[in-house]
Amino acid sequence: KVLPRAAQIKRFLIFYKEFDADEGEMTRTRKVKKLFIEQRYHDLIDAAFAGKSEAFCESVVKYRDGTSRTMSVNVKIRDVTD
Repeated sequence: KVLPRAAQIKRFLIFYKEFDADEGEMTRTRKVKKLFIEQRYHDLIDAAFAGKSEAFCESVVKYRDGTSRTMSVNVKIRDVTD
């Protein structure tokens, strides 16, 4: 079964880290908190919808030992080809 054209994926990016419950991105049962993701990574989402080929992202990653690190990366955004 084919999805309607409007519902098909047109652009994607490979994220630079896994979503983590300790950072509030997921629940403990591994469900993605969509509103949190939308707020935290709005620059990436906006860049994808604006047709850009990459976007700069900076976020704080918290490790289980209590330390944290700021990650700064350029994320490539790709188009799906038919």
